[in-house]
Amino acid sequence: VCFRRGQKERAITYFTYAVQFAPYDRALQEKLEKAMGVATTTRPIVSHTKARTTPKQLLSTHYSLVVNGISTLAALLFGGALLVAKNLPGHAALFGWVSEYSWNLVLCLLVGGYSGGVLLGFWGKLRPLTSEISEGKSLLPLNRVGKWMVFSALLWFYASFLLTIGMGVRRNRFSSSLITVYGSTFLFVALFTLTYSPIHLAKANIQVTAFSGNLLFPLVLLGWYTADRVRLHPRK
Repeated sequence: VCFRRGQKERAITYFTYAVQFAPYDRALQEKLEKAMGVATTTRPIVSHTKARTTPKQLLSTHYSLVVNGISTLAALLFGGALLVAKNLPGHAALFGWVSEYSWNLVLCLLVGGYSGGVLLGFWGKLRPLTSEISEGKSLLPLNRVGKWMVFSALLWFYASFLLTIGMGVRRNRFSSSLITVYGSTFLFVALFTLTYSPIHLAKANIQVTAFSGNLLFPLVLLGWYTADRVRLHPRK
């Protein structure tokens, strides 16, 4: 409708949203290309000059291959983080509320959170992070709500969850994408609680359950944003 009315920019935006939820729908891709002024039926001009393929051109040409490759790598990293946390737990190295955390566990939480966020960004049917708690195009530029959400998560993940629920109740509007991300983070916390259980650390399970979300959740958001940068890239 926007395209027929001559509202080109809005049409491109809506087609981009549609394509990200159905990346293999060729009809949608053709509509997006048409809106962007790209002729889909034009044959390439044969040239004997070898041109360098840029990362953006590679992504445009082999989108499915790139997404599947990144997703496979992310899944391997997530599984590897769980295996390391279980088989190479390390020794307690931190203090305070996380006195039974090891640096091995911290690294596993960072890698697991980021790779889990990438997988959610590609396959969790999430809306773009920029439309939920972020704005702009630089590295995770959070808006006011997003800053409070991440800051409270760094202090205590469960407080961030309660804050988000409270804001949803106040506005009478909940983000299904954020609920999915929070629910997945709860699952990640449970997985690392079960895998990281050194015999010589009696309170390790309690501490992982209570505070691992503080590291996992911000990294899940960063992984989500990374996936957005790939899946929202216009495929010309």
